[in-house]
Amino acid sequence: MTTALNIVPLAYDRAANRFLGSFTEDEKKKYFGQPTSIDDIWDLVDDLQDQQGSRGSLQNMARIEPFINGMTQYAKVIEVFVQVKPEIMALIWGPLKLLLQLASQFTESFEKILDAIGRIGENLPRFQRFCTAFSYNDQIQEIISTVYEDIMEFYISAWKFFNRRAWKIMFSLVWASFETRFGLILRNLQRHQALVDNEARAEDIIQSQKAREEELKRAEERQLDDMHRKMKEIFDWIKPVNIVDHREKCGYLKQDGTGDWLIRSKDIQDWITGKGKQSIWLTGKPGSGKTILSYTLLEHLELKMASASLSGLVLYYFCSYEQVDSKICQNILCALIYQIISQKQDLLVYVYPEITKLLSVPMLQKLLYELIEASVSPSEFVYVIIDGLDELPQTERERLMRILKGLKQKPLSLASRIFVASRDLADIRTVFERQRPLEISIKDNNKHDIYRYIAHESLRVVEEFGFEGAQRLSVQKEIQNSLSRRADGMFLWVHLVIENLLSQVTIKDIRDALDDLPAGLSQVYERIIGKIKHLDEKKRSKAEKTLEWMTCTYRPLKVEELEDALSMELQDPDLTLKEEKRQPIIRLRWLCGPIIELSKGVVTFVHFTAKEYLLSQRSGPFVDRISSHLSISRVCITYQCFRCFEPGISNDEAVGFLLNGDLRLFDYVHSNWFEHIREF
Repeated sequence: MTTALNIVPLAYDRAANRFLGSFTEDEKKKYFGQPTSIDDIWDLVDDLQDQQGSRGSLQNMARIEPFINGMTQYAKVIEVFVQVKPEIMALIWGPLKLLLQLASQFTESFEKILDAIGRIGENLPRFQRFCTAFSYNDQIQEIISTVYEDIMEFYISAWKFFNRRAWKIMFSLVWASFETRFGLILRNLQRHQALVDNEARAEDIIQSQKAREEELKRAEERQLDDMHRKMKEIFDWIKPVNIVDHREKCGYLKQDGTGDWLIRSKDIQDWITGKGKQSIWLTGKPGSGKTILSYTLLEHLELKMASASLSGLVLYYFCSYEQVDSKICQNILCALIYQIISQKQDLLVYVYPEITKLLSVPMLQKLLYELIEASVSPSEFVYVIIDGLDELPQTERERLMRILKGLKQKPLSLASRIFVASRDLADIRTVFERQRPLEISIKDNNKHDIYRYIAHESLRVVEEFGFEGAQRLSVQKEIQNSLSRRADGMFLWVHLVIENLLSQVTIKDIRDALDDLPAGLSQVYERIIGKIKHLDEKKRSKAEKTLEWMTCTYRPLKVEELEDALSMELQDPDLTLKEEKRQPIIRLRWLCGPIIELSKGVVTFVHFTAKEYLLSQRSGPFVDRISSHLSISRVCITYQCFRCFEPGISNDEAVGFLLNGDLRLFDYVHSNWFEHIREF
């Protein structure tokens, strides 16, 4: 004979486990540590009526009576089963008590949740008819168990709504999405009510279950399509800067074990768990690996999130000297906001109405704060990692520090964990000393990482030269010993010295270079510039022009843009670019040395300190800002006089200019020509 116990591994356990899976262990103990009975519900109703203190509130509370009465009948139907599995009944009354307590904090939400519970009560089957039949009728057992799944689905949806940190702020917007889900639950319940009341046949039950699954699938597909559409519209609105390339570069440079000292430190572990300081400031000299350490922390947090050993949000931004416009903070805010809604897509309903508004730093800052407050539960954190703060222009740097300061103030301070990496500059220290973050200095902490990096790079040298046997081991050991003594914790210094070794010809050249290692980054740059100055006049002019453009443009140039910019001849009567005039970037890389590098079709400096050095008095300055902007302005104006921009050209001519590449520089010139004139 089939009994109610047959249902244990099926609908009831599935629904109960799905519901409890929405809670952390601490939340389970807090909300369901003590069993809740029907008497507890009525006691709560009495307390809420006393708080409301009006006849209207009594009428409102009466709206939930059909639900309570219906579920009381349900309890009697499955009481044999409940004796074996008492937590099943606990999950009928416990979540109801929790929802009433949460909703009562806010009048509008209280009205809505009472209305929803009342509508469910009106659609519950008449369970009292089946007290006897339940114990032996398979069909009755199965269809009544689906009602339990419907109730649990309602509780799950309601809990997800009320579990938001800032659900009161966004109540009217987010409740609309809850109503959509609730409508589906209510339709399922109405279908099951009819099946129970009509004592449905087995095939009717099967058809009902199929209809339930298909409707749920269609609803999820519609929701997914709507989400993708809204995500695209939001992306088009805020257009966050591409932060993927920087991450990929860090991942390529990072070696196994790099940054373990930081991740394992008690300070970082306490920061992650919320036991330590809310903010951490990682300081270090240029080229000491701050960016890789920031990436290592980011990767560590994301792995913990993926493994479910940590919950919350991880947001990040790698600042770069390459960003020189006045919208840097706006770009950073856009990137952080997009990361939030990418991880918490249910917040789309909150962000979507904002897309009609003009972007501004104050508006984006307000939106960021509200999203952070709404995105995590009280037991979670939002981790914000900002690397390279010192690489921003000072005005944008100060603005960003004010934004980060706002994250440290209540109520955001309860959720935010902030990590900033930068050089120890006076203006940054002045601000941070008032905020009292925990300061972690790299100093000698990265010496093992440096040793590992030197070993890897020295191996690259001996492999490049093809050394074998004892000679290979000897040269590699000499490189490791020399660089380890002089590196002073700077990965960048090691990289540039290795590049110099790779440019040598013989073992003697390598050993001579090791005997005369530069002291610090400034001396490395000095030697690179010295080599440029000793080139013949034509080559030196090309190298100087290359560094002039790279130093003073408002964004990094693509390879083809820089090729065309360097190929322009201001007195050329043809006013077009000839292929034979274009300068191959690989050749320019050889002329300028390791101070520049190519990555994914873009030409950049090896490090922001290279640009600083070229503009500083220590180099002469090698690049004069005023004359450089004048020179670039003249090129931009000349370029806009090209025949391809004249009105009235034929289609054939237009195609010819396009195929010749005359428009390759257009995007940069069109956007920035007047900025160069104004700067001059």
